[in-house]
Amino acid sequence: MVQRYLPRSSVADGVLVPALDRIRVELGVPADFPADVADHANRAVAQWQEFVATIGPRTPDPRGDAAPDAGAVQTLPDLGAPEPSAAWDALDARALPTLDATHIPLVTIDPPGSRDLDQAVHLLRLPGGQADGATHLVTYAIASLATFIPRDSPLDREARARGLTTYFPDVATPLHPRVLSEGAASLLPGQLAPAWVWQIRLGPDGKRGVVAGASCRGPLPRAADVRTGPGRPGPHRPGRRGGPARGMPRGPAGAAARDRGVASRA
Repeated sequence: MVQRYLPRSSVADGVLVPALDRIRVELGVPADFPADVADHANRAVAQWQEFVATIGPRTPDPRGDAAPDAGAVQTLPDLGAPEPSAAWDALDARALPTLDATHIPLVTIDPPGSRDLDQAVHLLRLPGGQADGATHLVTYAIASLATFIPRDSPLDREARARGLTTYFPDVATPLHPRVLSEGAASLLPGQLAPAWVWQIRLGPDGKRGVVAGASCRGPLPRAADVRTGPGRPGPHRPGRRGGPARGMPRGPAGAAARDRGVASRA
C-alpha cells in the first residue's frame, strides 16, 4: 500500500490572528455586542433569578441507582409561579415556564468543559400493556433562549442581524451573549433553566422511528449530569437555540404538540 505523508507547518499567532482579524473585518463579523445588547442580557439574567426566587426551592436532584417512576416522569406538575411582574421587562412573559420538570433526571451529552448546553434527554422503558402500544418514553429538552429575548428587544434585533455563530480557527463569535448561552439559559448541572420539553412515546420498534404520540410543553428543567459522548469530538458549538415558536415539531408530532411552558433541571 502506498502511503503519502503531507508536511505539517505551523503559523505563529502573531501572523495568523491578524490575518483572521482582516477576514473578520472583510466579512463584517461583529467584534463585541453593543452596549444596549449587553445591558439587556445582564438585566434579563437578573430578572430570571428574581423569577426563580419566587417559585421557591425545587425537589432534590433525582440521582441514584433507582429508576425513576414512569408515572412521575410522564407528569409535569404546575410550577406554581406567580403572574409575571411588570418589572421583568427584559424577559418575555409568554415564554416564562409554567410547569415543573426538575424531577426528571435529564442528561446532556457534550465534551468535557462545555458550558453552552442547549439540549438534554431522558430515556425511560415503560411498563408493559400501554394502551397506545408504546414501550419507551423519550423526554427531550431544548433550552429556551426566547425567555430572555422579547420580540423587537435589543437582543432580538442583534440576534436577527447576526443570524448565527461564526467560527474561526482562533475564536467563535457567538449569536447570543455568553452570559446567556453559557450562563442563565444553559442547561448546566444543578441550575434551573427554562426549556421546551418534548415527550415522545415510541413503539416497540423505536429504532425505526415509530412514534406512538408526542407532546411539547414549556417546563423549567434542572440541568442534569454532563456526559461525554464518544461520537462528539471537537468543541461544542454555541449559539444554537430553539424558542417556543421555532422549536415546535413538524408533522404528526406537531399536530400533537401542546404549547405550554416548562422548567427543567439537567
